[in-house]
Amino acid sequence: MMEIQLLRPVNCIITAIAVLIGAFVSESNLLSTSVWLAIVAAALITGAGNAYNDLCDLEIDKINRPQRPLPSGRVTQIQAFWIAGSSAIIGLIMAALASPTHGLAAAITILCLWLYSRYLKRILLLGNLMVAALAAICFPFGALSAGSVGRAWIPAGFAFLFHFGREIVKDIEDMVGDRSVGARTIALTFGSQLAAGFVAVVYAFLVFSTYVPYHVGIYGWEYLLIVGLVDLLVLGVIVHLIAFPLRRPLTTSTMLTVLMPLGQLSIVAGEFFR
Repeated sequence: MMEIQLLRPVNCIITAIAVLIGAFVSESNLLSTSVWLAIVAAALITGAGNAYNDLCDLEIDKINRPQRPLPSGRVTQIQAFWIAGSSAIIGLIMAALASPTHGLAAAITILCLWLYSRYLKRILLLGNLMVAALAAICFPFGALSAGSVGRAWIPAGFAFLFHFGREIVKDIEDMVGDRSVGARTIALTFGSQLAAGFVAVVYAFLVFSTYVPYHVGIYGWEYLLIVGLVDLLVLGVIVHLIAFPLRRPLTTSTMLTVLMPLGQLSIVAGEFFR
């Protein structure tokens, strides 16, 4: 059970749904084998990245998240290494079975996850941008598995902005542990209040951009209804973050994680009622 927690199943499921939505917006065959190979591959590679990141962040997590499987001692480093490695290999094989393009994309993704955990995470903004890009690519990854990119650029763009902001929020929450290893995050470099203000700007642009598909006639009022609710909640998160940038136990990043399925639902509604 602890081994499964190391993969962070909720994140894996969100990734799988993002790939499925990417296939959905391509207006192609959702029942094709390549689509489901891509879904499982993406979930496994996400889990591998999570497990390997926990290995690299063991000392930080002893401070920031001591309850996690590795710092708590419920999972050994050797077990975590094998879990990360086997998940990555199986995911890569399944992606390659979906198509050579997916196999190449999966290999590049695994390399990027390794670079992120080993080096980029501690470099100002580079790690944040890397995670945001990897989250965004799930949608075209799914769309291509169904046959065409279609409108995957819409959720991909939203995902990039959402995850970019969320990663900076996590940097604010992790300042104590990050400082102990000399990380150069925006929160440590410029302070939590300025970092929170930066997130507010990113999310303000995100909220504005969510109205573009409705304004240009791509999606209808059903999309606008759901995405409007998401936008209101995002604005609430921004207010919470600026007012209480370091307050726990209900962390801002957790609040944002809860909003991900709602954002995905708005895209589904937009596509379904076009």
